[in-house]
Amino acid sequence: MSTRVISFNDLRQEFRLSVIRLQADAKSEFERKAEKIQEEVSEMNEDEIEDYVRGKFQKLNSLFLERSIDLEEYVIGKKPQKPVKNPDETNEEYQERNKAYEDDLKSYKTFTTWSMNIIERLTDWLSELFDEIMNFFKNLWILIKCKFQDIYTSVRNFVERIAEKFSQLHKYLFR
Repeated sequence: MSTRVISFNDLRQEFRLSVIRLQADAKSEFERKAEKIQEEVSEMNEDEIEDYVRGKFQKLNSLFLERSIDLEEYVIGKKPQKPVKNPDETNEEYQERNKAYEDDLKSYKTFTTWSMNIIERLTDWLSELFDEIMNFFKNLWILIKCKFQDIYTSVRNFVERIAEKFSQLHKYLFR
């Protein structure tokens, strides 16, 4: 059985490719879903629209919470267990297990440092992203109220800005 060592550069390259894929997928997927949602919403009354909006946000909130909990449990799950001296083992055996624990603890501290740094950066990035989305929604509402004809272009430009934010996230985390 061989063990593959993953370097930081491997992770950076994999993440970069994922960002590029997300950017390309986001543009075409956005257009397709926008048409589908427009068809759904056009048949709804105001109460149904409110329920629809609340349902979408509930789904978003649940996703963030579930994924955050998964990440938290993964990081905590890597914490090594401190050995307890077994009455049947010698001091040497216990010391050997304790030394292995100390090595694992050192690795866990390094892992925690890196992963929490990424979580802090991700938190900052998400805050900026949601600020950008809120500003876009405010501007979109103004455009709609002013009956601008080129809303689609504005939305597409927004999607491109969000795709650029993913690119910035990659640079922010790995450069």
